[in-house]
Amino acid sequence: MIRLRNEGPIKPAPLLQGFAQEVSTELQTWPDIISATHWQLGDPTRVDGAEFHVEGVGELGHIHLNGEIHLALTKPLRDQLIALNLAEPFVWHREWVTAPISSPSEADKAMWLFKLGYDRLCSVSEEILFNRIQARAAARNPASGRTGNTNSLHKAE
Repeated sequence: MIRLRNEGPIKPAPLLQGFAQEVSTELQTWPDIISATHWQLGDPTRVDGAEFHVEGVGELGHIHLNGEIHLALTKPLRDQLIALNLAEPFVWHREWVTAPISSPSEADKAMWLFKLGYDRLCSVSEEILFNRIQARAAARNPASGRTGNTNSLHKAE
């Protein structure tokens, strides 16, 4: 049987709840995205979310059933996102970040993060990606801590 990262059988991505499903649905429309069930680590019988791969390149990341994203990046991109409070460190891997999806603004941010990771896998230069991170950080409203919509699912909250 074909497996993704040898963690379990390939099955369609499960339905998620709320805003996490909106993000999952949008990701599945992107060119060359393969979506599948994300299995509980060490237990290929327990569904733990939806994962996303760029065909022929590698894993983009996944969304857990609790709405938390885990996104694969490079260490320099990860470090900059964390330094600018645009993502949280993923404790199990030094090149990954996490972010929650429980509101429209978090869904927008998750889409922006996934787009950053997708473009990295599609060979957009790190210089361009660093510039996007800087622009996102600069667009933040210091009074509310919110970020501007640069790749928005929701035009208004």
